[in-house]
Amino acid sequence: MAEKVEKGKKEEIKESKIEKAWNKVKEETINAGKKALIGGLISVSLLSPSVVKGVGFFDARDPPYFASESIEKDKDINVRLGWMSIKKIDQLEKEGRYSEAEPYYEMAVNYFKRAYEKNKTPENSYLYYYALYQNAMRERTYEGTEEKELEVIKLIDERLKEQPNDMDFIDLKQMIYYNLAIMYYRAAVNFNDKRGPPSELERKAFKKSDILKYKEKAIEYMEKWLEYNEWMKEHWDELKPFGWMALYEKDAYNMNLKLEQVIQMTNDIIKKQCVDQEKELKELLKKLK
Repeated sequence: MAEKVEKGKKEEIKESKIEKAWNKVKEETINAGKKALIGGLISVSLLSPSVVKGVGFFDARDPPYFASESIEKDKDINVRLGWMSIKKIDQLEKEGRYSEAEPYYEMAVNYFKRAYEKNKTPENSYLYYYALYQNAMRERTYEGTEEKELEVIKLIDERLKEQPNDMDFIDLKQMIYYNLAIMYYRAAVNFNDKRGPPSELERKAFKKSDILKYKEKAIEYMEKWLEYNEWMKEHWDELKPFGWMALYEKDAYNMNLKLEQVIQMTNDIIKKQCVDQEKELKELLKKLK
C-alpha cells in the first residue's frame, strides 16, 4: 500500500510539473471548440495559414489548434508533451528565437510517435504525421525537404488504405504536393514569383546549375497535385474527417445543425482552396512548359 501511495505522489508531482510548463508556454489559440464556429482540423488550418518556413512551406498547414483543449486533456502523457513541444515552437519562433526552438521539433516527433505506436487512433496518427511534416520545415535543402515530405506521404497512404475517405489526411497529402510544387517552381524561375524575393534559406539552397532539375520537379509535383485534385473532385461527397469528432458534434449542437451539415460546411472551405490552387498551378504549369 505504501508503495502505491508513493507511486501516486510521484505521478502527481510529474503532472504538476507538466501543468506548470504548460501554463508557462500557453498562448491564445483558436478556440473553435469553445465557440459556435465551423469546427474541424481542415477549416481552422485553412483560415490560419502559416508564414513560410524552411525552403518550401508557403501556406503550410498549421497544427490543429482548434483541438488544443482536447489534446491537452488527453489521457496519454506523450500526446500532452508532444503538444506542449509544438506550442513551445510556436512561442519561441514568434519571439524570433529560432535556434532555441530547434530541439522541440524532434521532441514533438518523438512524443507523438510513442503515442501513435501505442494506439493508432485518427488523432494520434494525425499528430504524429503532422509533427513529421513540421519537422521537414527545419530542412535547409530542396532535396532534404522533398525526402522528408515524401516520407509523410508514405505514412498518409498507409492511413488511407485503412480509411480512404479521411479528409484530414487527404488534405495534408494535397498540401504537401502543393508545398513541393511551389518550392521547386520558385527555384525554377529564379524566384521571379509573386511571393517575392528569396528568403535567406532559399538563397543558400539554390544552385543555378540545377534550374533544369528544379523545373522538372516543379512540373512533376504540379501534375501530381492536379491528378490528385481530380480524384478528390470525383469523391467529394464521400470525404469526411474522422479525428476529434466530438468537436464537430459540439459545433453541430451549438449551431443547431446536423453533423453532416457541419462536415459539408468544412468540406466547402477546402473545396474553395482547391479551386484557387488549381487555377494557380495550371497557370504556373503553362509558364514552365
